Amino acid sequence: PGFHGSLRVWEQMADLFAGVLDIESEMREKGFSEGFAQGKSKGLEEGRVLGVKHGKQTSSEVGFYFGCALMWRTLAKTYPNLFPKRRKERILALIEEIQAYPLGQSNATGMTEALAKIRSKFKVIMSQLGHGKRLGSPRSEKKDITF
Repeated sequence: PGFHGSLRVWEQMADLFAGVLDIESEMREKGFSEGFAQGKSKGLEEGRVLGVKHGKQTSSEVGFYFGCALMWRTLAKTYPNLFPKRRKERILALIEEIQAYPLGQSNATGMTEALAKIRSKFKVIMSQLGHGKRLGSPRSEKKDITF
């Protein structure tokens, strides 16, 4: 009876520990599921906030370029002798590029490349107008707005 009784005690202890291990595994799975759901929710919210911020910055930048281009187009019509044909063509090309930009379509492909083209065209026109990389008085040393 001594050996079999000891074996029975060990079996009971093994059953007890198996239950504890099952509880640990269940709790780990439950914690993972809850953590995953909370992480997904938090990630979506942070993504939305970042998207709104980035969208606002991009919209502001594109709007600035558009305003400048429209002003240059108006000046070119008012003072045609100050704007050679090639410069007028570049201004019109910039306006077309901006109007084709998928503003408000956050899932459109090629937005980064399109914005890079707009920036490039804007910088070329700025350089031709004698402003270089700064917007302010021509060739000034002031650091008004840099690009």
